[in-house]
Amino acid sequence: MGKGVLEVHLVDAKGLSGNDFLGKIDPYVIVQYRSQERKSSVARDQGRNPCWNEVFKFQINSSASSAQHKLVLRILDHDHFSSDDFLGEATIDVTDMISLGAERGTYHQSAARHSVVLPDQTYHGEIKVGITFTASQVLYNFAHRIRAVQCARTPAVCAYWHCWIQRNACRRFICCIPMLGFRFRKTGRKLEGGGTAASTSRRGKL
Repeated sequence: MGKGVLEVHLVDAKGLSGNDFLGKIDPYVIVQYRSQERKSSVARDQGRNPCWNEVFKFQINSSASSAQHKLVLRILDHDHFSSDDFLGEATIDVTDMISLGAERGTYHQSAARHSVVLPDQTYHGEIKVGITFTASQVLYNFAHRIRAVQCARTPAVCAYWHCWIQRNACRRFICCIPMLGFRFRKTGRKLEGGGTAASTSRRGKL
């Protein structure tokens, strides 16, 4: 099916259920993909319309073409004096997204709202989520191209690019660059006091 990184952008929720004895609820979300779990921050005092705007990443490693891939988002109310209350959950099938991402290199679905299901199978509220899948080969190719940029006698520039890769290699706007057909041209720019600094420029499709 595909290997890579599944990026989940948890935006917000609207119209959640739930009552707190103090009149307020503090929602948070547990995002689950198979055995992997990620927990959002607690939206304190935000009630039934919380906002998180957080991103979680999951490693995808599946070779079976018939495998099903689902995200489960469980919404709970954080309580200080008792167990957390279940506010509902949403299930998102990401099988097709992973399949398309594996074929194209990357696939992005803009943030969309998904119905929240209660234990009695009724619907109450919505949760907004954006999803991006980036194949492993795309991540590798981009990092490899950046590292290939020459940094003649300028260790500071090399260090800058190394840190930049670590911060941005998995972000979707970076991961899309190889799909747009960029080629890095090695150039040298003279510096005051001698030496050169490497730079890159776009040269069209490979």
